[in-house]
Amino acid sequence: MKGKGRNKFVQILCGLTIGGILGYFYAGLLRVLKEHNNLQDNLKDYEGTIQFMKTTDKQMQILYLVVLVISMGFVISKMGLKNKEYEDASDFGVHGTSRWGTILELLKGGAIAKDSKYSEKDPFKTLKAENGIILGRDIKTKKLIIVHDETTVDNQNVNVVGSSGSGKGQAFAINNLINNRERTIICTDPKGELYNLTHKIKEDQGYKVYQIDFINFESNAYNPLDYVKDDQEALQLAKTISKNSKKDDKEDYFFNTAKDLLAGLIIYCKSENPNANIPKDVKREFYRVSDDENYLRELCDAIGEDHPAYNLLKDASIAEGKTRTSILSSFAQQTGIFSLQKVARMTTHSDFNFREFQKEKSILYIKIRMDENPFTPLTATFFDQLITVFYDIADRNDSKLPIPSIFLLDEFANIGKIEKYGRVLSTCRGLGMSMITIIQDNAQLENLYGKEVARTIINNHDFTLFLRTKDPETAKYYSNLAGETTVRMTSESLSSPSGMFSGKSSSSKSVQEQYVKRPLITEGELINIDKQDCYVFISGYYPLKLKKAWQFVIYKDFLKNYDEYRERYRSLFNHNDKKVEELTDNELEKDVKVNLQKEKIVQEPEPQMDKKEEVELNIHEENEADNLNDDINTPQSIEKLARDYLDGKFTLNEYLPREKIESINMTLFEEEREYVDYSVELETIMENADFSSESIESVIKIKQGMQSMEDNKTEIAKNVELANNIDDIEKLLSQDIKDIEKDIDEELNFLVQ
Repeated sequence: MKGKGRNKFVQILCGLTIGGILGYFYAGLLRVLKEHNNLQDNLKDYEGTIQFMKTTDKQMQILYLVVLVISMGFVISKMGLKNKEYEDASDFGVHGTSRWGTILELLKGGAIAKDSKYSEKDPFKTLKAENGIILGRDIKTKKLIIVHDETTVDNQNVNVVGSSGSGKGQAFAINNLINNRERTIICTDPKGELYNLTHKIKEDQGYKVYQIDFINFESNAYNPLDYVKDDQEALQLAKTISKNSKKDDKEDYFFNTAKDLLAGLIIYCKSENPNANIPKDVKREFYRVSDDENYLRELCDAIGEDHPAYNLLKDASIAEGKTRTSILSSFAQQTGIFSLQKVARMTTHSDFNFREFQKEKSILYIKIRMDENPFTPLTATFFDQLITVFYDIADRNDSKLPIPSIFLLDEFANIGKIEKYGRVLSTCRGLGMSMITIIQDNAQLENLYGKEVARTIINNHDFTLFLRTKDPETAKYYSNLAGETTVRMTSESLSSPSGMFSGKSSSSKSVQEQYVKRPLITEGELINIDKQDCYVFISGYYPLKLKKAWQFVIYKDFLKNYDEYRERYRSLFNHNDKKVEELTDNELEKDVKVNLQKEKIVQEPEPQMDKKEEVELNIHEENEADNLNDDINTPQSIEKLARDYLDGKFTLNEYLPREKIESINMTLFEEEREYVDYSVELETIMENADFSSESIESVIKIKQGMQSMEDNKTEIAKNVELANNIDDIEKLLSQDIKDIEKDIDEELNFLVQ
């Protein structure tokens, strides 16, 4: 054993050192006997004493060596050094049976991926590893520990514990953005580093890339009210906003009444305007309530008891005096962030819909603050609604998401309090969702959710990656989680009879073995873990001690020099075929356009073919073209094409809701080709429109667009069927737009007059 050898070496070294000192002292004494001089002078005269021993007679030298050997033996025997060492005895199990797990056990159990080789020299070997969540690496087998989609472990939720600087980004997050190539990914990006390093890679993997910024509020917009369809969702929204706006757990009458008032005003505003938002509509109603003591009472009388907002508004409407003032003060505090100009600007409308993330594989980078987040009412609401939408999509799709998804939530505690997060963790596996919760220590969760809920959240992760902690309580938790083991402690000692010249040469050696209890990982080992190491805890398996999977180790310089690797990496993906498979019918024509454009840009020389091969190829291409034209030239496909045309051209304004336009009757594209009275179809839209000149113009554009499509439906079907390249389709669509624009001014003037 290493420990045993080391102890013996120390023992011998100490004996030689002390024996050498005593030997020099004896040499000085022998010189005194021979030369009759002073001992002190001899000890100071190093060269003279050493020269004396070299030149003196053999009898004197033999005497010196005998005395030196006896002295060294005496020193070693009297040092009383004992050799102690620990050995694993978990199989004996008298004090505990915990031990270190092995990669082979995980592979046999189906917990991790088999195809997980990595190379420190060739990044493309690592890039071909199986899809999944990378936890760490084993340097002996040169394998990554990857949680694959078909893992036999109950869920794929991963709890990552790592204090600042422990490698949460460089040794975990970046790897898993790269290695998950088929799932929709929702990831928080506190530094903006993940977007900068990986968004090009995700684009080349065929992803649609989104980004939203809750730090500077300079990217896409998000209106929470766009995801409120009924009073239950309004109440949940108000609850999330209010709970994340307070700094303590106090929820008194004033707080709860203000929360109900918020929910009631949201329902009322949405019933009046489907495009309502908090900064303009809800806050405007609140200001009216504040300015007029009778306004809320009159509003309740006007909407009646059957209105879903009535009961929520009633308590606040009857409050008077200081009670009313306290309720309004609590309301103002709960919705305060929506008064900030940058927040108001961002939350008046939405630039994307959460449902888009399940139409094609997508990645959303979400910037949130690394330190204290003052916008938790907004960020917590964002995630709460996003998760709700995903659950709703799964409920309508046989309890499965169309595209499996990963939530990679770095600095999780800074998002804010997501009330249902514990329940989500326990049910998401069946829907095709994996939740990755990244925290600095357990205290972060306990401060936000309380100890009981925090424990539930931690326990609902079947995988835990421990990078490092500075919190003793967190270290204690994971030391206990690793369990206790039994070790065999061997003690070895060597002794000889006392007395330097006793005349006895016998000595004794004693060996003792003890079985003692020891934590598999002590708290100190967790706190002082080497920067290169990490621990992995997997439900149903023994813990693993691994090396961190630093991205610059397993991918070498792939990220740093991605532009140099890009063409080769893109060649690994067949974007066109994959995307067509995922598209719905009404997106087919758009994808054909994109593919045709790409083919025009990249014109590589074709290899020469003999005539037989050329004929076979032409027949194959003609059959594909016929099939494509047959698909497009059906009444259903033409109808969907028209919807795309109108939706893409005429819904980019803030006056008309997208759902109103999508609800327009499209029977003109059905087989009977019946005409439709568009004034009737537009009446609902115009009732909800803001009657400014811009809104009237928007209505006219839609009406003219539909009329143009009606007038040209036969010609469109014919031309699409006969079109041989993208230029014909573009000319056709541009001509329709010109026809529409010619009549807009005349119609607008007539309507305004």
